[in-house]
Amino acid sequence: MFWMFFFSCGANIDALLVANAVHCTKVEQDYEATCINQSYWDQICTTCDEEYPWDKEYEWMPNTLDETVSSVRIITAYEQHTLPTYDDEGSLDIYYIPSHGENPKLADTLIVYSHGRFGNVEHYLHRTRFLHEAGYAQLIWDYRGYGKSQPDYIATSEQYIQDSKDILKFSATVAPNPERIIVYGQSLGAIAASEMALSAQRGEMDVQPCALFLESGVTSARQGVESITGLSIPGSFVSQGYFEVDKRLAAYEGPLFMMHGTADTYFLIEHARENYEAALGPKELWEVEGAEHGIEPNGGVPENGLGPYFSRMESFLDSKATNCIAPQ
Repeated sequence: MFWMFFFSCGANIDALLVANAVHCTKVEQDYEATCINQSYWDQICTTCDEEYPWDKEYEWMPNTLDETVSSVRIITAYEQHTLPTYDDEGSLDIYYIPSHGENPKLADTLIVYSHGRFGNVEHYLHRTRFLHEAGYAQLIWDYRGYGKSQPDYIATSEQYIQDSKDILKFSATVAPNPERIIVYGQSLGAIAASEMALSAQRGEMDVQPCALFLESGVTSARQGVESITGLSIPGSFVSQGYFEVDKRLAAYEGPLFMMHGTADTYFLIEHARENYEAALGPKELWEVEGAEHGIEPNGGVPENGLGPYFSRMESFLDSKATNCIAPQ
């Protein structure tokens, strides 16, 4: 289990959060380990001077497509951007993907996607395909030490948090409508997304996200330790506070849509429910029966059905975050 590794190390969790990165230099140094000898969904094969395979055809999992979403189009247009880090130690690799425009309600809604702790952008390209099919514009980025972001070693907790804020600020420069920005965090990305939303709420930047989406998100150090030990241990015992998404949600007043699998063994559904109850604004928790945490072996939230995934997100925007969509 994810948490058992952290707790057994006797180390502060914050320092280990982004320890599963694959940088493009690592691909070049050991292509067999990152690509050839990995299972299908975990293959990371793009070197530093190659473009990511945005047009890759995937072997979709059995439950992903249904009668309402029977195919997923490829991405034919994107823009690559580079954002220097605030401390001049490197630069962040960013991709903006425009909407296909066929859903006028979502055509100028931008999702800022912060991915999980494994791999890099390449690992989540099929997720960008899903959101593109739904009709959103997107911005996806790699953390320091991931993919083509620099430097090739992982960020400190402080750097990760500040980089997240800077990405949100940058997103307003490419957004079709800066007032329609959704921050979306998957797994580890929940830390980045919740920090973006809360720091904007505190008035630390001009841009204000219209909603926060969390998919299988990190809960907190305290909850994670409790889940494997049965003990009530203060979060400060294992974390400096950068990890505590539960505390951020308890202060967040904007629209919140949470998606969480009932079979998630990394971050338990019971803790997702606890954090959801603490949030202050308009909110919805979608519990996806049988969905696991990530992509393998049996899929996370989107892989368990794109029809419900698309409709539940759009229904939430229609009812609880109307500022995120174009008037109909």
